[in-house]
Amino acid sequence: MPSQHGAWAMLLVPFLVGAIRSNGAWIHLPMLAFWIVGYFAFNAAALWVKSGFKARYRPPVLTYGAVAGALGVGLALWRPDLLWWAPVFGVCLAVSLLFSWRRRERALTNDVVTIFAACVFGLVTYQAGYEPGGTILAGWRAMVTITVVLFAYFVGTALYVKTMIRERGRAGWKVASVAYHGAVTLALTALVTVASALPPGMHRRPLAVLAAIFALLTARAWALAGRSIRPLYIGLGEIAVCAALLAVVWVWG
Repeated sequence: MPSQHGAWAMLLVPFLVGAIRSNGAWIHLPMLAFWIVGYFAFNAAALWVKSGFKARYRPPVLTYGAVAGALGVGLALWRPDLLWWAPVFGVCLAVSLLFSWRRRERALTNDVVTIFAACVFGLVTYQAGYEPGGTILAGWRAMVTITVVLFAYFVGTALYVKTMIRERGRAGWKVASVAYHGAVTLALTALVTVASALPPGMHRRPLAVLAAIFALLTARAWALAGRSIRPLYIGLGEIAVCAALLAVVWVWG
């Protein structure tokens, strides 16, 4: 089983956003099963590759891989229009496994790749909520905007967590974390000022709330970096932020 508990938020939040924005559909249930089992398969494969393909890691790879494969085939038969997303995830999988093979799975670049894949799956979930040829375009711009915000948040979380655990006490990481969160805050604030002139899907009020959330995240990145805080409490803090982001998505319009 995966040992990175923080990955669950990254795994589930984009999926939930896609389901919420498309008002939910029966296909989302097998998609959720496929996504979770696929994550188990990916985690097992990463450990297998990192170990130099030791035999003891092979059973979970084959087991989770077989279940995920069966679910994937069923989804492809149900909605073949979703298959055009497959190359995106194939590339992300190959790059991340390469990092594992080189024993650099903790690198920030690898974090960005996996975050990108998780956020893009939110778009797949959103598309799956509409029948092929349905009226998806009306909310597509908003969903893309929200996905970009989620991607920005999770990349910031990767930086913040590194300053709290693996890179704690290293000034360069703190500067990078604070500067990153500050830049996202400024970008969102700038969008608020021109929201009325932007295409449909970009609304002033939720953007203002997001700018406020990222301003608080910037202050947190500055105030808490390097402090000795138990991982449990760090995780609880991220759960609270994810809940706030989901609330914004719920009322986005």
